[in-house]
Amino acid sequence: MSFPDETIANGEKNSGTMSFSDPDGYIVRAYFDHVSGGNFTPFDFDPMGSLKKGDACYGTFGFSIWCTGSTVYIELEVTLKDQAGNMSNAENFGFTCMEK
Repeated sequence: MSFPDETIANGEKNSGTMSFSDPDGYIVRAYFDHVSGGNFTPFDFDPMGSLKKGDACYGTFGFSIWCTGSTVYIELEVTLKDQAGNMSNAENFGFTCMEK
């Protein structure tokens, strides 16, 4: 997982990447869920549309997150779902949304 430790609360997108491996399947969904801190709307998407390198079994996909408001630390949990319906172990990461 790669994402900035700090972002500016100006509504602009901040890019990150996540690597994965699923040798027996095909990743079909990435879920970004709110764990703690601030106000954050969970989201999910098909990561194959954002593939940076590799393929559906081993690769890296990109994602974007933005924030607005006052300074707050936000922690998220990412899980991946494959075509067989299997869910990955969760990976947590956090960042500080800094008031501009």
